[in-house]
Amino acid sequence: AGEIVEKAPVDALFEAPQHPYTIGLLGSLPRLHERRDRLAAIAGAVPDMTAPPQGCRFAARCPFAQPSCRTARPALVEIAPGRFTRCLRAPLERLAA
Repeated sequence: AGEIVEKAPVDALFEAPQHPYTIGLLGSLPRLHERRDRLAAIAGAVPDMTAPPQGCRFAARCPFAQPSCRTARPALVEIAPGRFTRCLRAPLERLAA
């Protein structure tokens, strides 16, 4: 929805994405060694940018969203050297622990 949500070195981004939108995008890439009838898709719809949401622009489609995601507009913050994300829940590894 018109914002950078993640910035990282290429290898790091593909190995461990830190924004749910990046995870969704990477999950939708076709794989040459897999045969599928349909590609994976990110559920929901892109927000109406004539009336953008108050909080995170991805919150309505995010599996990790919490109430604060819908009210607080996240800044692009550095979560590790050279790793930036626009997610209040990052780093995402702690959600799986």
